[in-house]
Amino acid sequence: MAERSRSRGTLDRHLAAIGHVHRAEGHTWNVEDSAIRAVLRAAPRGLRARWLTPAALGRLSAACGSDLAGLRDRALLLLHLGVGLRRGEVVGLDAEHVHSTAARLRLLLVPPEGEGGEQPSPAPVERVVAPGADVVTCPVRALRAWLDASACRHGPVFRKVDRWGHVEHERLGVDEVRRVLLRRAKRAKLGLHKGQRLRAREMTSSAECVGDGQAPGQGAAEPREG
Repeated sequence: MAERSRSRGTLDRHLAAIGHVHRAEGHTWNVEDSAIRAVLRAAPRGLRARWLTPAALGRLSAACGSDLAGLRDRALLLLHLGVGLRRGEVVGLDAEHVHSTAARLRLLLVPPEGEGGEQPSPAPVERVVAPGADVVTCPVRALRAWLDASACRHGPVFRKVDRWGHVEHERLGVDEVRRVLLRRAKRAKLGLHKGQRLRAREMTSSAECVGDGQAPGQGAAEPREG
């Protein structure tokens, strides 16, 4: 276990599983054994989440550039980190779910369908996103810029862009959000490590949730998992 440099949390989970098997087979198990404790003491602690300040969010947005991939990544990251949408909610957006009003955007977040149809799917959640004061970190401007440049009118909002700058029809996967974040954070020199999460200290825009039990203005300040 030691030479793989696993984190303390990972080792604790492995030890719990090993101990369960030992006890089930009737073997003696002592997690306080000196050899086990020595490995745990040498294990690195898990990486703590980094707080993302408005200034750092601006650097992350600026690092996206102005090409098609950059416009897509900026809109994606500002919805995820600035507004606090889940990764699955961001990549699950369809153009039909985005409605513009005079100054705001109304996003219809459709949860995944229940497995096998045994459980009814949760009701869709409508989120109203107002423009931010800073043009660089405004999710409304960023999403509109991407939709205009990509000419996306139907189907997935966030799609793959090939090496020649062509927008494909395939929807981005949830894991791609993490890869985009790491790639842009590296360019912005934010010092984000693989496996480390970013949390937004404050929202870049006001957001209202309708249909999820939150009162207007009580949008999540940090991106949720999933």
